Amino acid sequence: MANKTKKATEVNDNNDVVEYDANGDVKLPKDRFFDPWRIAERDGLKAVVHEAIRMVTNYERHSGLRQRARKPADQKIFEETVEAVICDMIFVHLSGELRGSAVTLSNSVLGTKSRYRSSVFSKQLPSILRAMSSPEMAFIRMEVGWQKNFGNRGQRTLIWPAWRTAKRIEEHGICLMDIGRRQLRELIVLKSPKHDYWDESEYEDYDDTDLIIRMRNQMIEINEWLKSADIAIAEPVLAARTQISDRSLRRVFTRGSFESGGRLFGGFWQQMKKEHRLDYIAIDDEGVIGLDFGQMAVRTAYGIAKAKPPEGDLYQIADYLPVYRDGIKKLFNSLLSSQKPLSRKPKGTRDLLPPYPLSKLIEDISAKHPALAPLFFTAACHQLQFQESQIMVEVLLRLKRVGVVGLPIHDGLVVRCDAEDVAREIMEIVALEYTGVDIPVSTE
Repeated sequence: MANKTKKATEVNDNNDVVEYDANGDVKLPKDRFFDPWRIAERDGLKAVVHEAIRMVTNYERHSGLRQRARKPADQKIFEETVEAVICDMIFVHLSGELRGSAVTLSNSVLGTKSRYRSSVFSKQLPSILRAMSSPEMAFIRMEVGWQKNFGNRGQRTLIWPAWRTAKRIEEHGICLMDIGRRQLRELIVLKSPKHDYWDESEYEDYDDTDLIIRMRNQMIEINEWLKSADIAIAEPVLAARTQISDRSLRRVFTRGSFESGGRLFGGFWQQMKKEHRLDYIAIDDEGVIGLDFGQMAVRTAYGIAKAKPPEGDLYQIADYLPVYRDGIKKLFNSLLSSQKPLSRKPKGTRDLLPPYPLSKLIEDISAKHPALAPLFFTAACHQLQFQESQIMVEVLLRLKRVGVVGLPIHDGLVVRCDAEDVAREIMEIVALEYTGVDIPVSTE
């Protein structure tokens, strides 16, 4: 073990690169989780799903796994589960994801009621997976998980597409565009507070109120608009690797509050590289541009402070060379994000900031922005993100009213080139209405 801890990696007998952590344990890669919300969108994939449901049902009966037919509610869950597994395995195959999908078989998790949990995660799931991975079915290949025994963590059960799934993909000419997404998942997500840096926030349950119902209805309206939109990817290879039907957005609130965070997450475009989004996405057969709010965090902070920002570049500090602007921006964001005074310069900013002590840098920023100093070290970023998300939701709804499709990326937007002027005008009007501060919009 002593020799192993000195190694970062080694090549095993199968020529696989094995990584080790500082303790000498095998460093297992992060899991890619099974997505229970995938559905068949087109006829070819629907035919594969129907065949799988029929074959698994017959296998259960002939192998003695089931003596009686399922109740209607259980049958519905069974069919949704087979569909989700088939669609997720096809996604894994077509996207070239070698890690497969991680899935839980824990009875303490399966069947637990939650507004966030798919009905696919029922106590039927283990038996369905075992049937689908049997030699007679061969829709999936499954490796049961284990507790930590030699790696840096335990390993969840993993599933991969098996030969029958691969054969059906070829026979029916299935592509990623054939896979859709069920629209029943919770669109308003509330995450618990984090007690420290290493703590992981969890999904919190909550009671619906008129406000939450209204926010959910807004997301349903936006998602239905995006689902019906004519969106394509012009580059064939990229299009083949992208699930373009994945357009569902949801709002994620943080720190156990519906006035914290609320940013929009989801949509295939958010996973794309910036240059790919702008070069290859087409809306209504037209090219696209990116629109971004300029200096949004700091300008929104002025709105919260009910003060007027100074003229010019808010990240440019007097007597500092322009080359240090990016470093000042990172430090500024850290001052608004941190819950306690900083003890060191933010990671990765040593060469981006002037060679002054941290205390002087903060003093100079505070001197330029005295109205914002009370917000420093209060984790105000969550409140700023809430304002940002409110603005973006309203922008998307107003764009819909004028027939313009907008693809949001936090404080930015992708729209058709010919919609640039109307989108910019709506963005700037809404930002002023919500913050009381002018927030200019730039074009990428």
